[in-house]
Amino acid sequence: MKDQMITTHRIKPLIILECTACPRLALAEGAEGTKAICSGLTDIQWFSDYIFPGEPSNFSPVTMAVTSVRTGKDANADECYFTVEISYDESYTTEKVLSTIRRWTYCKFTIREDTHSSTEPEDYVSRLASGMLFH
Repeated sequence: MKDQMITTHRIKPLIILECTACPRLALAEGAEGTKAICSGLTDIQWFSDYIFPGEPSNFSPVTMAVTSVRTGKDANADECYFTVEISYDESYTTEKVLSTIRRWTYCKFTIREDTHSSTEPEDYVSRLASGMLFH
């Protein structure tokens, strides 16, 4: 009888980000800046396309999905809001995932507090949510 390989899929921790994209000002005189919706779309595209590096055997160590987008009715709305759901395996930490997001996106974000894995210490989660972990 052939040995059967049993693959167990570990439940991934979940983070939900509430993101806010704002207009970006142009640096050149007379140039028009980027509207909030355009800044938001740039970041939404990044969340949709970015692939976190992983082991060759891992098919997706981190998955990110934009689940909603909201903006004002005005064409020049000051802000564009969107929600991102992120799950990841044990090869990444919450800190590493958020650090990568901060490095590659322009949006501001807050972490929905009710979505963290219960295996993380409460102090770590509260410091992470308040932004104090990276200071």
